[in-house]
Amino acid sequence: MQCFCKEESYDLVVEVDLGADPIWCGKCGCNLNLEEIPLTEKLKYQFMSWVQAYSKSVIDESEYIYEVTHQHNKNGIKLAQKAQSELGNKYTISYKAS
Repeated sequence: MQCFCKEESYDLVVEVDLGADPIWCGKCGCNLNLEEIPLTEKLKYQFMSWVQAYSKSVIDESEYIYEVTHQHNKNGIKLAQKAQSELGNKYTISYKAS
């Protein structure tokens, strides 16, 4: 995983950002390429579906933004927990709410 840290970072943050992969370095803040993170293809797909669903809901359901954001955050926390489970104790995964 390429970021701006001098040494490889195992501190990751899950956060949605339109047009970016949903995982970031927790130390330098660099957006990480999801394909370079040792997650299952199924979980990578779930992450990208989560980003796409949020992008669509922000545009289509802007009058319900509180409800949309609340549900999005619940789903994001679950994905962060799945990532932590797959990556093990070597990594620290946190979630940054929208």
